[in-house]
Amino acid sequence: MSEIFKQKRRNKCTMKLGLNRPISFTSLRRQLNNGKPPKHSLLLRVGAKKILFDPGCGAKSLRVQPIDGLTAIVVTHAHLDHFGDLLSFVKRNPLARVFCTGATRFFIEQYFSRKGSGVSQFDLAAMMNKFVTCDYERETRIEKGISLSFHFSGHMLGAAACTLFTPEGNILVTGDYSDKERFVLRPFSLPNHEYRAVVSESTFVQMPEPDFEKESGALVDRVGKILTGGGHFIISSDMLGSAQEFLFYLASLMQKQEFPQYPIFCFDLEKRNGSSNSTLPIIDAYQSNFRTLSRHFRKAFGSQHKNFLDHFAGLTPLAGEFNPDFLRPALILMHTWAFKTGNYYGFKLAEFGGKVFKAGGGLMLSHANGGNEEMFKRLDLPAGQYDPFVLFPPPFNHPYSASVRKLIEAAGAQTTILVHGRKEAMLQFAAGFSDRTVIVPEVGQEILL
Repeated sequence: MSEIFKQKRRNKCTMKLGLNRPISFTSLRRQLNNGKPPKHSLLLRVGAKKILFDPGCGAKSLRVQPIDGLTAIVVTHAHLDHFGDLLSFVKRNPLARVFCTGATRFFIEQYFSRKGSGVSQFDLAAMMNKFVTCDYERETRIEKGISLSFHFSGHMLGAAACTLFTPEGNILVTGDYSDKERFVLRPFSLPNHEYRAVVSESTFVQMPEPDFEKESGALVDRVGKILTGGGHFIISSDMLGSAQEFLFYLASLMQKQEFPQYPIFCFDLEKRNGSSNSTLPIIDAYQSNFRTLSRHFRKAFGSQHKNFLDHFAGLTPLAGEFNPDFLRPALILMHTWAFKTGNYYGFKLAEFGGKVFKAGGGLMLSHANGGNEEMFKRLDLPAGQYDPFVLFPPPFNHPYSASVRKLIEAAGAQTTILVHGRKEAMLQFAAGFSDRTVIVPEVGQEILL
């Protein structure tokens, strides 16, 4: 792993004494606890002004109330638990603008415009008009005396850590991040600013850290054996992130002739590009944001996104009884949630899945929190018997204890707040700092920074 924390330098403009406005932090939603998913929403108050970070939710959202003084909504990345309640917050707070990167804006618009979302074109257009698209490492003014800058966070395409600049001091909100040199994304690196406070995600603190190179190498070998044996390798596009990045990493290995050449199909069950079941927007997003990806990844393709696109082909079945055998072997990017339906617009998914997995010896790269059990029941595989057919990418899109500790020590902030983790683990981790203020907040607790 390369050294990712750069030496700090003093930012004279933002650290000088200013208006002496009080700055506070409030966690509005629960953290990860008792197996329940977190519902993010972090509120920073600078004097009378408020900035909301990551208005996330699950399918059953909490009721959204107006927030007095809300001037900005910042979305660090396009996972549903970080933006799912965005439309409701925008409606309830019409004066607030939405700040995010271009890729995050793209994915959010794709989500809310999908078929069956229940969002009208009018509401979608009204929300998107509130967006301010920000480039990485470029300061953007929120209002007088408050600005922000986004930094690469290494979590997913478009994800960003955020520095909030105020005359009273700078605040770093990491969002979800990873400082590991991985397949495709640029890793998080501590920005060159002094910080009054840091709000850090802590998903994997107090958990054993795996060997990334060993696990990723074993995964490449396993996939190679399946393809060499004539089986298919399906990559889930249900949830954006590590699974697709691993596929793109395999494409880079093919480009460098370090992995055998196999076709990669973007498998779509609907013929229109904008549908919720289309994988094409994912490919479009990566090629549009090619310059923001890891230098090592871009170098594999001669820094030309066309060379990256050359590895992918679109595939839409025209008949319900589509037989995947004639493609064999191939890598297939598809929305695997559709397996749960068994039949999708006349396309016999259960039959297709049976030929890929049971008869064809294929594998699927999925997500640990995916509905695999329900999915494979539709393929007539009893619970527990689908395990040999499912692989997971190495879990390195969140920080482990060593990374969070390094961030806290290098940032040198007066206060660090830990969020987005198991409460018991965060409390144990925070107790290990005797010379710094490290806080695990309660929901609704306002903390002066």
